[in-house]
Amino acid sequence: MTINNAILLIAGFGSRLKPITNTTPKCLVEVTGTPILINTLNHLAEEGIKDVILVVGHLADVIETTIGNMYNGMKITYVHSEEYATTNNMYSLWLVRRYLEQGTLLIEGDSFFNRNILTRIMQTNPAFSYWAGDRFSLFKEGCMLTTGEGNHIQQIQIVRESLSDYKDNYHKSAGIIKITPEFGKQFSKWLDIEVQAGNTNIYYDLVLAKYIEGSTPLFVCPIHGMKWIEIDDHDDLQKANELFTPETSSKTILKREVQIVPIDTLKPLEKVFPNHLSNLNNLLLRDGFVKAPLLVDKNTGIVLDGSHRYIFFLMHGYKTVPVQ
Repeated sequence: MTINNAILLIAGFGSRLKPITNTTPKCLVEVTGTPILINTLNHLAEEGIKDVILVVGHLADVIETTIGNMYNGMKITYVHSEEYATTNNMYSLWLVRRYLEQGTLLIEGDSFFNRNILTRIMQTNPAFSYWAGDRFSLFKEGCMLTTGEGNHIQQIQIVRESLSDYKDNYHKSAGIIKITPEFGKQFSKWLDIEVQAGNTNIYYDLVLAKYIEGSTPLFVCPIHGMKWIEIDDHDDLQKANELFTPETSSKTILKREVQIVPIDTLKPLEKVFPNHLSNLNNLLLRDGFVKAPLLVDKNTGIVLDGSHRYIFFLMHGYKTVPVQ
C-alpha cells in the first residue's frame, strides 16, 4: 500500500525550550534558519505525501497562520488538542485515530532530520510497519527499541540513565513510524483502551510497549549514519545547529583521507569512558573531524586504533579522518 498521509504531533508546550517557546511553538523553533516543522513538511512533499494532519495545541494560531491550509501542494488539516497542557502525545494521537487507521507516517514534532531517512522508511516492505531507529549508544536517552531476528521489535522502553551494556539490537527511536492500515487499526484500539482508563498523560511509545507481542508486525528501519536529532532542550538545539550547519571549506579540506581499521592486537582495548566519547563528540560537532588520530601508520596512512576512538567512529558512521 502507498502511504499518502502523515500525522505530525506538535501540540506540546516545549517547556524545556523556554523562554523561546513562550512566544514560538516548539515545532517552529529554527535549526540553522529552518523551523523544525518546515523541514519536515518539505521532506514530506518531496516524498509525494498528499495530506498532512497536524495535531496542535500550544500557540496553535501561530502555526495555522504560518503554514495555512495548503503547503507545497499538500492539504493541511488541523486537529486541536484542548487538553494539551495535561496530556501527552498518546492523547494527541488518539484524537486522530481515524487517520491512523488509514495507514500513515507518524512523525513527532521535535525530530529534525535529513530527507534520506524518509526515503528509506518509505521504501520498506508495504506489508509491515516500520519504526526509524538509530543505534542506541552512550549519551542517548529516550525510547529504546529492542529487536530480534530481522529487526523485529520485541520490546519498547523509555531509558533515562546510562545502560550497563549497549547491544547491537538496541535502537534509538527517531520519532518516525510508517504504519499500515492493519497495524493502525490495532494501535487505535490500544489507544482507546488507555484513554478510557484515564491514562492520557503518557507517551504513545508506552502504549505500544504494553501491548505489542512477538508476533506484532512492527520492525525497525535502521538509519545508522543518517543525520537527525531529537530536540528537547537548549542543549539539543545547540547540537542541532552545529550538526546541520553546512560544512565550511576549513572543515572539508583534509590533507589525506585514510581508512580506519581496528587492530586490537596493537594494544589492549580501552574501556569506553563517557568523557572520552564526550570529547570526541564535541570535536566532531565543532570541527567536522578529530584532529589527532591516536595512532597512524605514516607509510600507509591507515589509522591503527582498536580503542574507544574506533568504536565511536563506527557508531557514528564515520569512515575517514584526516592525517595531520
